[in-house]
Amino acid sequence: MRIKDFILDLIFPKFCLGCGQEGGAWLCWECLKKILPVQTQVCPACGKIAEQGKFCRPCRVPSLSGIIVAGYYEEGSLKEIIHNFKYNAVRELGELLGTMMTTSLEENFSMNKDFLITAVPLHFLRRAKRGYNQSEILAEIIASRLNLEKNFKTLYKFRGTTAQVQTSGKERLKNIKNSFKINKKIRLSGRRIILVDDVATTGATLQECARLLKKAGAKEVWGLVAAKG
Repeated sequence: MRIKDFILDLIFPKFCLGCGQEGGAWLCWECLKKILPVQTQVCPACGKIAEQGKFCRPCRVPSLSGIIVAGYYEEGSLKEIIHNFKYNAVRELGELLGTMMTTSLEENFSMNKDFLITAVPLHFLRRAKRGYNQSEILAEIIASRLNLEKNFKTLYKFRGTTAQVQTSGKERLKNIKNSFKINKKIRLSGRRIILVDDVATTGATLQECARLLKKAGAKEVWGLVAAKG
């Protein structure tokens, strides 16, 4: 593998996603230091400081307890990292994002075996086109590092939708509504669930998935994302 990587680096040299400098990694040390982890979680709706990224009382939704955010989307190179991981198949970047998300989760919860890690699913056509589900890769890393139970078949997306990034805030919940189904073969009653995605903007996708998970008996559903757009 080292010889293969060496040859690939010679033919296709890596350029830092932050500054464009050629090197042996997708992110140089100086740009890596500029990625700041979120120290204080806030309400996903109004932005007020909120423990564990909970929705504050006026913004509270019945399905999703809160959204834990690992990094700042517009700061440093995080936006470029997520874009290349998601759309350009640079899967190595998942390790960096997964590490950030694992750290953020540990800082906000005392992790125990009660938690089940799952991921926002992709429609099978989009998954086939992309070749992978980026949220599952992140969830796999997090579950492995924290030694938590994982299951990526809790939900499936049966209806293709317009990419959320292409819709406005008010249209996002409508766009994603009724596009997921629960897997009735998986027992979720009483479970505390961490629902993983790469980016949350309005949180519409996480809310819709959480609605179904709660309907299936989940005790709590928390969103965990690399960044909030």
